[in-house]
Amino acid sequence: MHMRMTILFSLLTATAAAQKIDNFTFELDKLGGGKVRAQDFAENVLIVDLWGTWCPPCREAVPHLQRMYAKYKHHGLEIVGLNYEGSGSQREQAERVRKFASEKGLTYHLALGTPAEQRLIPDFRGYPTILFFHKGLQFDHLMVGFEPGSEVEIERWVATELGLPTDDLPTAKPVAPPPPEPQEAEGEPGEEVVEEDVDIPAGAIYKPGQGDTGFDFEALDVDGGKLRFKELGGKPVVLALTTTWDSEAVNTAKLIERIRVELGERAHVIAASFERSKDPAVKDVAIKEFMKKNSVSYRAFAASMGLQKKIYLFTGIPLFLVFDAEGKLILREASGTQDELFAAVVGAIQ
Repeated sequence: MHMRMTILFSLLTATAAAQKIDNFTFELDKLGGGKVRAQDFAENVLIVDLWGTWCPPCREAVPHLQRMYAKYKHHGLEIVGLNYEGSGSQREQAERVRKFASEKGLTYHLALGTPAEQRLIPDFRGYPTILFFHKGLQFDHLMVGFEPGSEVEIERWVATELGLPTDDLPTAKPVAPPPPEPQEAEGEPGEEVVEEDVDIPAGAIYKPGQGDTGFDFEALDVDGGKLRFKELGGKPVVLALTTTWDSEAVNTAKLIERIRVELGERAHVIAASFERSKDPAVKDVAIKEFMKKNSVSYRAFAASMGLQKKIYLFTGIPLFLVFDAEGKLILREASGTQDELFAAVVGAIQ
């Protein structure tokens, strides 16, 4: 039987700094595979978002969270989305969220939440409820609801927690339009927003069919070999943007190696690794040690922020870019299980 789920969305965003949450914890199956655990983020600044695809304020919030995740992940920010769909089997709910995440390019951690996590929040009031934690999983405050301008407050908190400059960030929320009327939710996603064409900066790539040419970079790989994208012509290129240190690094490395072995001489398979150190030599050593430890042998180099800027609307890592033999982008993929990503990358070349 279909169960009606009635939620009154918050008309004004409420930040409850004084509310206290002790020992907020979770251990759940991540929608992309593997587990996601609170303790995995003890060394990070952490945001936990309780949300649903059916909830308009939630849908408004997630692109801003994704943008901040891409911008601050390499500085130590982690975001976990705990999803509450409200209808359908667990499998149906998971598929609904995966589809939404794929369409919106979400790359932070996603899992189906349970009543247990919700019960850890005193006087839970509605969706979205966004929790903010200092390093060490120390609760700071929560935000209920999301209105235009809430992202300003969130980003200033994130930058401050990470010890980063805030001078260039907005200092106040913009004037918000009148709030929407309270709504009832059936637990189903609403209409998707149709993306409009965008102007891609010169020299940047976006996705197949939009800004899919003109990409280039030069680098030295970890063995000192010169690497220039435009000189790799003649066969397709798989460029995987990754790291050696985040929670998905090992799984991503194994996936890249699996792709390399499968494609053999049919394509160049290259990993661009974003490292924490600013010292190029330290970066190369970290990558080589990581590759040796995990028995992978694809070609790799330490990526710069300049490379990130060449990818329009960069949404975080891992990100797989596939180019044809003429250097034209034919696939941009970040979401899915390991098998789904493998099939997408290999399938784009075959």
